[in-house]
Amino acid sequence: MNLKFATTASGEFLDRSIAWSGLTRKQATKAQLLGHFAGGNGAPVDVPLGSRFSLDLLNYKVITRLDVGQYRSGRNIPN
Repeated sequence: MNLKFATTASGEFLDRSIAWSGLTRKQATKAQLLGHFAGGNGAPVDVPLGSRFSLDLLNYKVITRLDVGQYRSGRNIPN
């Protein structure tokens, strides 16, 4: 019964449950984060592109510089 409703269906069954509306799902993409980097005095600092950092058990990699001390980061999953 859970496969009939959009709120509880998944995969192919979710696609079928919303087909009547003309909606289609987009492919999943990797999450990206906004990283703010600051020195000991609180002033923004630049970090090298490709730098890696961790937050708890998750690892991230600096992808793009947006502004001084502001970077777009993506999840880095070790090989």
